[in-house]
Amino acid sequence: MRIVVKVGTSTLAHATGRLNIRHVEELVKVLSDLKNAGHEMILVSSGAIGMGVGKLNLPGKPSDMPTKQAAAAVGQCELMYTYDKLFAQYNHTVAQILLTGEDVEVAAEGLRAFMYSLELGMAVHLARIFNPELANRYRRTKKKRTRKKYEKRIMAWFREVLG
Repeated sequence: MRIVVKVGTSTLAHATGRLNIRHVEELVKVLSDLKNAGHEMILVSSGAIGMGVGKLNLPGKPSDMPTKQAAAAVGQCELMYTYDKLFAQYNHTVAQILLTGEDVEVAAEGLRAFMYSLELGMAVHLARIFNPELANRYRRTKKKRTRKKYEKRIMAWFREVLG
């Protein structure tokens, strides 16, 4: 059975932005156990900005685009490092699947890239980790509605493609 799990900042981090070690360790333990039982696991993980806020010791979530991008870049590294380290304890290899704004805007190309990424992960039995915020992050729009529209479109892909 294919199981898709979506987590974000409230699951991954404390209010300070620092990693919630207990939550993340338990998440990885449960997902690894399900994978060991023969299920196909896909982790949809947002929260990079929140993790970056903690790692950079920022006073709160940034409002300007350059600081958000900096926090996201640092936070994404922290997330992937953490996932890699924890999943490795259960002999699972992780892979980050990246989707860009162009992937979302050009639906046919984006869907093809998305499906290829899924097939790659299935071929080598990876624990695949997606971040739906990545498609939004590099868009220079200041309208939150527009950014949310792209994230909703990506999540709709997950529902349609992964069923």
